[in-house]
Amino acid sequence: MTFIILPDSEGLSPFGKKVKTEADRFGKVLEYPSGRPWIVGDWPETDIVEARSARTRVVLLGVVGASPRELQHRIAGVQSIEDLDFLSLAVPGSYHMIASVDGRIRVQGTLSTTRHVFYRRIGGAVIAADRPQALAWAGEAEVDEERLPLHLLAPFGPPWPLSEGTLWKGVDSVPPGSYLSLLRHGGARATRWWSPPSPDLPLREGGEQVRAALETAVRARTGGGEPVAVDLSGGMDSTSLAFLAAEHSSPVVTVHTEALGSANDDAQWAERCRRSLPDARHLIVRRGTAPALYSPLEEAGLDIEGPLSFARARSHYEDIARRVAGTGARYHLGGVGGDELFQPSVLNLTALLRSAPLRTLPHIRRFRHRYRWNLRRAARVLERKKSYQAWLSECAERLTGDRSWGASPDTDWEIAPRMPPWSTERAIRRVAELLREAAQDGAAPLDELPVNHEMLRLMQVNGRAMRMNSRIAEHFGVALEAPYCDDAVIQAAMSVRLEDRVAGEQPKPVLAEAMRGRVPHVFERRTKGDASTEIYTGIRLNRAGLDRFCRESRLAKLGLIDAEAMRDVVLGLHADTRPLMPFDATLGTELWLRGVEGPGGPTIRAGDGDEDGLVAE
Repeated sequence: MTFIILPDSEGLSPFGKKVKTEADRFGKVLEYPSGRPWIVGDWPETDIVEARSARTRVVLLGVVGASPRELQHRIAGVQSIEDLDFLSLAVPGSYHMIASVDGRIRVQGTLSTTRHVFYRRIGGAVIAADRPQALAWAGEAEVDEERLPLHLLAPFGPPWPLSEGTLWKGVDSVPPGSYLSLLRHGGARATRWWSPPSPDLPLREGGEQVRAALETAVRARTGGGEPVAVDLSGGMDSTSLAFLAAEHSSPVVTVHTEALGSANDDAQWAERCRRSLPDARHLIVRRGTAPALYSPLEEAGLDIEGPLSFARARSHYEDIARRVAGTGARYHLGGVGGDELFQPSVLNLTALLRSAPLRTLPHIRRFRHRYRWNLRRAARVLERKKSYQAWLSECAERLTGDRSWGASPDTDWEIAPRMPPWSTERAIRRVAELLREAAQDGAAPLDELPVNHEMLRLMQVNGRAMRMNSRIAEHFGVALEAPYCDDAVIQAAMSVRLEDRVAGEQPKPVLAEAMRGRVPHVFERRTKGDASTEIYTGIRLNRAGLDRFCRESRLAKLGLIDAEAMRDVVLGLHADTRPLMPFDATLGTELWLRGVEGPGGPTIRAGDGDEDGLVAE
């Protein structure tokens, strides 16, 4: 699926005529009453739901848990685009909302960015699209080379709000929780429609809301009579989805990839749960039959929106999509987002400590035991947080600092980004400048409560990965879906009281409460599978390709990394996988750069002398 949204504007007349002339390029065109194109693109007929009233026209593109008649009922009282704030929380699924009310246009994605909105000015008007490279069709594609070093930051790329910038000059994105208004005169503005709810629901009531939101999210992707595939990893998140899917009319195909490591007990838990799903078909990818991580290392099939998150696993997503397509399933549901919504965070404690210090003490004791904090470390972890601007400024000064990589959690606004050890001084200097500029410009967090900011930021990391990996799966006729990333599920999870998010000994107390009586076995689990064997095996099997990959690095030619230093780390011997963690961001950025340098893409060369910028030709 891809599409562009245009205003009903004379200022866009030349481009509008171009769209009409080349309509076959897009496949589908929806028009304004004026005859000008409104939405142009290519989408399956099953992925569009449209409704109209006297003054309103609403189009939902994606996975929509409502019929045209139900959508018609929902919009009956709408008098302005502001009246549509309720819709994405009321209609389950994952979709773009494009609406027209009295000539005003509203374009909206999802809170997690599984569906995102990008825009740019063409001539005298602003147009929007579901991906930035679609907007490049309207003019010459140019890479924003000044922002390229930001994407070397590990583990999740640039922090908010730098994460919202694109690598395409002149193309911006709409902040999650906001919508874009396209106006008749060609102007546009972003308007915030959503803020995190107050976390005041007790565990039982909050669990009921989470369960209802998950049920409708899964139902939006099932019930059509066609098979639906669901991950059954042996963990809580995917297993919950599998059992919810089994309650609907669609045939269920569970998918489990056997771990390579002998200490990983995922398979045991998955097998216990399979016995309780006798009517499902079970697809097991046997140990050693799936493609190794880091293979292949060419750019074919990559989406050029931006660097692919977790690029080392690209071949895994292709393999799963190919296998799922063979079952006849169109959707493949995964548990992405479950950890971020339901795994208790240290920031839950810091927030709770401000409002109910006595009730926080038992939870602090558990966290001290888990992370082996002494009293001094615990006090430092739980101290009052610095402002978001101060944190960004601090990040700029600590880009090359050591990272524990999972040994102890970060306790500020989000996971502090680090440049990889193979970064050049030039790249580090440029990233530091951008971080300082964001702080000086008054960058605000996603929410004033750090735990909410952290949750939303990580859901956006997940959403970006899902939308880009799903485009890889689209080549096989399969859509990767993450019900936990739906707006209504995020809303429900964030409504639960802070103390109940960390209640008891259960690793994910809110999800356990939501699925009580619906999912057997897996909530008894207290272990978590380790994937380090997959990383070591992938490097061993692809050693020659990784060596060539490092030696031929485009990023090195641009002066952003030291290829030999990267090669030494990637192909070196390590007691654990933590030194390899920064490679994923570099891998994704390098592959993206090679992709955009392909046929029809821009040519990029290093700047002259000691200039900080790169030059796009």
